[in-house]
Amino acid sequence: MRDDPRERALTLALTALLLLPLALAPALSQQTTYNCVLVPKTVSEEGKVSFAREGNDQLETCEGELAGPEFSGETETVKLALADTGELSDGFVIRITVEVRHVRFLAARYFVGYGPAGGGIFSSVDDVIREGERKVVTFEHYVSYGELDDLVVVVSSIAFRDTPAVLNYSVRASAEPRRDANVVSLVSGDGSRTTLSNEWGDVPNDYRNVGEGTPGYLAGRTILPGSTLELSGWLSIRQTDRAKSTYMFSKDLTDVYALSVKPVPQARVRVSVTPDDPSSKLSVALRARDGFPINSTTGPQGGAAVVEMVYTDRSRDDRIFVEIQLVESRTFLTRYSMRVEVIEPPPPPELPPQVTVPIPEAQVRSIVIGLTLVILSAVVVSAIIGRRKRSREYYWYY
Repeated sequence: MRDDPRERALTLALTALLLLPLALAPALSQQTTYNCVLVPKTVSEEGKVSFAREGNDQLETCEGELAGPEFSGETETVKLALADTGELSDGFVIRITVEVRHVRFLAARYFVGYGPAGGGIFSSVDDVIREGERKVVTFEHYVSYGELDDLVVVVSSIAFRDTPAVLNYSVRASAEPRRDANVVSLVSGDGSRTTLSNEWGDVPNDYRNVGEGTPGYLAGRTILPGSTLELSGWLSIRQTDRAKSTYMFSKDLTDVYALSVKPVPQARVRVSVTPDDPSSKLSVALRARDGFPINSTTGPQGGAAVVEMVYTDRSRDDRIFVEIQLVESRTFLTRYSMRVEVIEPPPPPELPPQVTVPIPEAQVRSIVIGLTLVILSAVVVSAIIGRRKRSREYYWYY
């Protein structure tokens, strides 16, 4: 392609125009038409969802040709139907694979991006494709709590009348569950284990969104001293692997759970959170019912973050929130294990026993006799002194 400043300026202008379908989607949502729609087709035993073209479940891809007037470029859109299908929820990883192939004429630029059907863009790629080349771009999107929405994929070619190009493309999609607290184990003080199953997707990232009947609410059962609660969940962070042309997007950096713990004085609550991935670092915080922070800590890379609290004699509230946050990671998805231990209060301190030294009977008899003699002697002396005093007084009056 010729290095012409006017063509470079025109390329930038065309690239901006290609983003309009995503940027203006809210205003055009009532009249938007798509070149193809992919809908959920089947769900495996493991919960994996495959997609097929709407109206023809035998075709698993949406395909098209980008040519345009005089082979000067074209834009097409593909919709992924996620909401209101009954097959998907938050807590799924949506994987979108876009393949772009050069078919005829000269090299060209291509643009591939995706975003919510309501407008905006999550991630995109803008690159050059040369004669005979084939480019594959993969997007991975984690659907966090409350953000299940249809997605739109935009595929465009940028060419000119005197530098024409024709490209083909195909779009395929799949989904895989990564749910939080799918199974919760509660071990009581006597060793008995209770297992609870949940149909949650992703739990909220704010304690104000965790209430009875919502994901993350585990306060239906009160944890007693001597008991332990265990569960696992997922957190994710935005990543880019340019070597593999893979672009991963997520907002799921925090998970919050609500617990009910019996507030026994001097009992301790110990929460430990450990990532499966050695490159991940987690933090954990405890909050009171009103969200006030009680204690928090950050664990080492790949190690456990452990935080504790102690109930006092004035503790009355049984509700606490556990907030887990992904601080850093070199992987897109990080699985963690959470363990909550309610440690019984320590026993009261034992007072040393009072030791009574026995006194021999003979020694007791000697002491009693001695005291008796002393008392008798005191009585006799007192009587003699009193008689002499009375005698002196008698002769003086006489």
